[in-house]
Amino acid sequence: GKISKDTRFNVGVEPKDLTRNLEIVEETVNDGLMLKKATYHWYNTINETMKDTMAHIHDIQPMPTLLMYGTKDLIVDTRAIDEFKEKYQTPELYFKAWQGFYH
Repeated sequence: GKISKDTRFNVGVEPKDLTRNLEIVEETVNDGLMLKKATYHWYNTINETMKDTMAHIHDIQPMPTLLMYGTKDLIVDTRAIDEFKEKYQTPELYFKAWQGFYH
């Protein structure tokens, strides 16, 4: 069947997956502005935008760029960041993989 574009789903991101800092985890749990649900439309838009970005990466104008991630990130696929880093053509690219860090 069809899914309404306004149907909401749990985001699936747990505050404990963002950081090991228990104080920040507690603040995140109690933060009323923290996104806990997303619409299908929002999720689909994000995914399509990421695909389009990679499909047209050679059209992105070169600019100074900083890419960072934690090697223990449980939220993003760090392989996608590595792919972006390899394909994006810019004379000024700074990259840091933070060993053992989360998102």
